[in-house]
Amino acid sequence: MEKLEVPLRVGGFIKTYFGEVLIMDKWVFDAPVDGIGTIIWRALQRVLLFMLFVTTTQAVGIPDGTKERPLDANALNFQRQLIVFEAADCAYCKQFESEVLGHWQGDIVVTRTLSTSPPSDWKLGKILFATPTIVLFEKGREVSRFTGYSGDQLRFWKWLGYQVADARTEENCV
Repeated sequence: MEKLEVPLRVGGFIKTYFGEVLIMDKWVFDAPVDGIGTIIWRALQRVLLFMLFVTTTQAVGIPDGTKERPLDANALNFQRQLIVFEAADCAYCKQFESEVLGHWQGDIVVTRTLSTSPPSDWKLGKILFATPTIVLFEKGREVSRFTGYSGDQLRFWKWLGYQVADARTEENCV
């Protein structure tokens, strides 16, 4: 049986599966493993990164939906509406606003909100867990979402382009 040196971060230490504890001053994301070990290690990386993301999101804080009023459905485009769910103290939300929304030109109407709730009678596909979260609604139902923004404008525009292209394809098929 091969010895897998796959580290787990525990507090300020890296602990391997074999019980050794090493003091590390940086994250270690590469491990010399092959075969099934590589698959397990990559899955473990994703879990650790997700846990870090969730922990960071909780530290930043998503506003409580009861403190902010939901959007008025009558003021929105029921056929197709893009809603940006933000937090007041979210640096990435401000970056998204300046880099993307500040230059917005398009057919899809965009609305920003600090509420975590969609307009009444509109449905989210799942709960919001990070900001900014950009949700595309069609006929009051979530059809797609883009969670988080780290300055990668191209990634956002590709996501939006796929959503618009899919909708046009469906319209032409009907």
